[in-house]
Amino acid sequence: MPHKIKSKQRNTQPGDQRSLRAIAETKAKNISANTPARSPEELLHELQVYQIELEMQNEALKQSLVALEKSSERWSNFYDLSPIGYLTLSRDALITEINLTGASLLGEVRGKLLQRRFAAFLSPKDKDRWHRYFRDLLLHDSNQSCEAELLRRDGSLLPIQIDSLRLIDDANTIEARVVLTDITGRKRLEGDLRNSENRRHMLEQNEIIQTSLDGFWIVNAQTEQIVEVNDIFCSMVGYSR
Repeated sequence: MPHKIKSKQRNTQPGDQRSLRAIAETKAKNISANTPARSPEELLHELQVYQIELEMQNEALKQSLVALEKSSERWSNFYDLSPIGYLTLSRDALITEINLTGASLLGEVRGKLLQRRFAAFLSPKDKDRWHRYFRDLLLHDSNQSCEAELLRRDGSLLPIQIDSLRLIDDANTIEARVVLTDITGRKRLEGDLRNSENRRHMLEQNEIIQTSLDGFWIVNAQTEQIVEVNDIFCSMVGYSR
C-alpha cells in the first residue's frame, strides 16, 4: 500500500518573530561596536548632507516626471491630431485603440468604437475582400495594403487606403496596427485622368474619321442611332451631319 508523504510547512510563530528580533538587535550592536565613535557635530553634518542629497534626488525625480508628462502629451497630440487614422485591431479584428482622425473617418465617437468589428464600417461589397485581407495579414510579417470604401452613417461611401502590420508581443499576443488614409482626392484625380484619356481617345478617333477618304459612321449598339459621321459619309448619303 503506497504511503502518503505529508509535507511540512513552516509557520511563523510569535516565538520565531521574537528570535528574529533578538538576532537583529545582536547584529545592530555588533555594527555599533565596530563603528568609530563620532562627535555630535559630525553626525549632524552627515545628516544634513544626507537630507540635501534626498532633496536633490527628489528634485531630479520631479523634473523627470515633468519631462515624461510633456513627452506623453506630445505623443498623445501627435497620435490624436494626426491627419491619418491610426487604430489597433485584435486578432479577432476588434478595435482596441483608435485616434480621433480614425474615429472621424469611421463617422463615430471614439468611445463607441472600442471592441467593435472594423468590418462593420466597410461597404458590403468590400467585406469579403477585407476578411481575406485580414486573414493573410495575420499570417505574414510584412506590411499589407488594400483599398476599400467606408459606409458612412449618411449612406455615402468614403474611399480609403488600408495599410496594416502584424505585431506579436512577448506574451505571444497578436494584434494589427492599421493606418487609414482618405484617398478621395486621389480617386477624383484618377477619375479626371480617365475622363481626359477617354476624351483624347475620342478626339483621336474623330480626327481619323474626319480625315479619312472613306465614309465612316458610328452607331449606338443599343439604340441603333447614328452618333457620329464624317464628311465623306455625308456626301455619299446626301445629308448634313
